[in-house]
Amino acid sequence: MKIQQISKLVTLSLVLVLMSFGVAVSWSLNHLNQAFKMVEFFGQQKDRIYNDINQPVYAYLYSGDTLLLSNLERNLDRLKDSLQSNDTLSDTVKNALAQMLNEIRQTALPKLAAAGKLANPQLLLLNNEKQVSAHLQTLLDYVERAGSAPADRRHAYLLLVGQAQSALQGLSGMRQRYFSESGPGKPDSMQNYLRQLNASATALQQLPLLGVMQTQTNDEAMFTLGDSGPRAEAEDMALEPLAEIHSLLQRYQKDLDIAGNIVANKIDTQADINRQMQVFNQKLQTLQSEINGEYQYYETLLYGIMAACMLLIVLASGLMLAIKQHLALIISHVTDYVDKLANGDLSASIALESKVSEIKQLETSLKKLHDYFKLLIGNIDGEISTLANFGGNIEQVARNLNNIIADQRQATEMAARQMNELSLSFKAVAANAAESQTSTTAAQNLIEQGVDHIGHTNRQVADLARVIDNTAEALLQLQRDAKAIESVLGMIQGFAEQTNLLALNAAIEAARAGEHGRGFAVVADEVRNLAGNTAQSANQIQALVEKLGKATHSTVELMTDQQKAADQTTQAMQQVDAIFNGIKQSMELTYRKSARIAEATVEQLQMTEQLAHNFENTAELSRQTTAAAQTNIVSASSLAGVCDNLRQLIVKFKLA
Repeated sequence: MKIQQISKLVTLSLVLVLMSFGVAVSWSLNHLNQAFKMVEFFGQQKDRIYNDINQPVYAYLYSGDTLLLSNLERNLDRLKDSLQSNDTLSDTVKNALAQMLNEIRQTALPKLAAAGKLANPQLLLLNNEKQVSAHLQTLLDYVERAGSAPADRRHAYLLLVGQAQSALQGLSGMRQRYFSESGPGKPDSMQNYLRQLNASATALQQLPLLGVMQTQTNDEAMFTLGDSGPRAEAEDMALEPLAEIHSLLQRYQKDLDIAGNIVANKIDTQADINRQMQVFNQKLQTLQSEINGEYQYYETLLYGIMAACMLLIVLASGLMLAIKQHLALIISHVTDYVDKLANGDLSASIALESKVSEIKQLETSLKKLHDYFKLLIGNIDGEISTLANFGGNIEQVARNLNNIIADQRQATEMAARQMNELSLSFKAVAANAAESQTSTTAAQNLIEQGVDHIGHTNRQVADLARVIDNTAEALLQLQRDAKAIESVLGMIQGFAEQTNLLALNAAIEAARAGEHGRGFAVVADEVRNLAGNTAQSANQIQALVEKLGKATHSTVELMTDQQKAADQTTQAMQQVDAIFNGIKQSMELTYRKSARIAEATVEQLQMTEQLAHNFENTAELSRQTTAAAQTNIVSASSLAGVCDNLRQLIVKFKLA
């Protein structure tokens, strides 16, 4: 297997591990975060349930306030909506909480409503006691009013009323204690006070009346023809309170039995509600435990994934370290072997034990390099002898080349002198060409000035032609305006004739009218005169316009002739301009040819000078070549020494 493949596999493994680690950690963190949010939200909802459900339930059981029950229903709806709209909790938890809230709504709320109606069962007893106390006070007032009654009777009333009030006060205290403690059954003390109160009421009924009468007004109205008035019946004041006290005491026993049953039902309802709330709280605790367990599960899973990924990373790192140590050992062997080759020891061999293809290829390459060095040294040894023979031949060739170069240098120096003479002749030709070019340039400038003057004259003639055209156009417009004036004058003459006819008709009508139409006849006469003057003025204007039209027509014809003459002049100037342009182009062509001749002469001069310089350089190179030939002779002489040095270097290599 290749190192590159191993590296790719290890790298791919690390990448896969890291990607798996990232995906797993991201998935775990996502679920862990969701579980944490679920725990946090559930804790908030648990506190909210306690504040919005538990406390209102117990407060309602204690007070019976219907507003608390309404708030409890709204809190249940809001809590349910909040649970359904929140994405933090899972569907299982949402369904469980929703089911628990529905159970509270369906079972607990009706019981709470029933228990709230029984919130104050002693209210009837309290009202009964207040009425009995009021009637006893009425009896006391009754005794005070009976001042003429015997004292023993009055004393008997006061004694029994006092006993009844004392028994009523004791009954009220025992009632409050009984309902505040909410104990089952009726205490005997309440029955004792109730019996005492009944005995006092019975004794009061058996006492003789004191004779204090009261007037009772009959509510029925009696209507007579002349007058009306109430009908009064007198009765003793003690009869009504005594009867009411007896009735209230009999009803008190029934109300007490009913209140006892209400208290028992209330206790049962409270116990049932408490059991339901305990079950609800237990379910909440169970859900919280499940959510906490899910959070701990994802937390443990995250730690497990992290540990597994770290283990895989450690294994991959260990594999990379083992590969690195193996490669380091191989490189150490290769370094020792290459160092021996560098020192000329070709007797050593190398053997690399590895399954990596690159290392096997390196072993093969080193063996090939070892064989190549052996072959190279053998070939160098054979070529040294050949090189020594070539050295002698090169020395002889160098001596012959030295003689040839000396002859070539003499010929080159002769050619250089001849080229200098040719260069002088070309300089004279170039001077003459330059003078000819100067004369041509002066002639060309004069022709250009003439062309400019002709162009200026041509432009002036063209401007004159445009002015004549504009004047002719203006005269034509004037002629058209004169014709328009003639048409307007014709209309004015028509209006004058019609006005004259109308004035004549008016005068005829005025004459028919007689004396009444005299003023109208004068006006008609003035109008007829005005129409005649208008027609006469129009005729005069028409005559002037006709004269103006004739003069304008003559002027237009003259302007047309001038326009034709201006056009002919413009054409003549254009022909002259074309002739001068042809002369200018011929001079420019002559100038360009003269310039080319001058440039060619200068180029020939430059080439001649360059050739002379090249011949001089060739002579100098010949001298340098002679020196190089001398150097070659010396180098050929020293080539034998180089061969001896190579033999000494080859001797250092150990081939076996």
